Amino acid sequence: MNTMPNNNSTPQQEPETTLSRGEFIRSLGMSSAALMAFYCMGTLSSCKSSTTDPSPGVITPGGGSNGVTGNASTGSGAINFTIDLTNANFTGLKTAGGYVSVGDIIVFNAAGSYKALSRICTHQGGNLIYSASTNDLICDLHSSHYNIDGSTKSQPIGGGTITAVKAYTTSLSGNSLTVKA
Repeated sequence: MNTMPNNNSTPQQEPETTLSRGEFIRSLGMSSAALMAFYCMGTLSSCKSSTTDPSPGVITPGGGSNGVTGNASTGSGAINFTIDLTNANFTGLKTAGGYVSVGDIIVFNAAGSYKALSRICTHQGGNLIYSASTNDLICDLHSSHYNIDGSTKSQPIGGGTITAVKAYTTSLSGNSLTVKA
């Protein structure tokens, strides 16, 4: 029997569906092992190339109630402040990979050693974020990379140049971490 479509009928539209990235890959017939390999390589994590965690907010010294006393602003004289590591704002610093921005400074725990650098990229003023996985600092604007001593590691994406950022000394006494110029 020969059946021909009825040209007088209205075409039926299928309902629109939305797929997650993983569902789309699975619909292509990729195995679970191949899918996991993509996830492990980071190709499906996001469109952004950065592998850092979101930056915590900047904490401004305020009489000690927020866990910081002293000066953390380069515009207000020499950097000299103390962080109370028992304060809830800073308990993450006790763990390797933890970091926080205090005024104009980023303080981080690089494999058990406390470091402090200017948190402003020298390219176009972006914020630096510590990446424990690569043990360096990355600018949130153009992905410039700095070594943990403040020296340059790689230049910005898209051109331009960076220079080293200022490093500050840190000293630990009990649960008090002091940062000085």
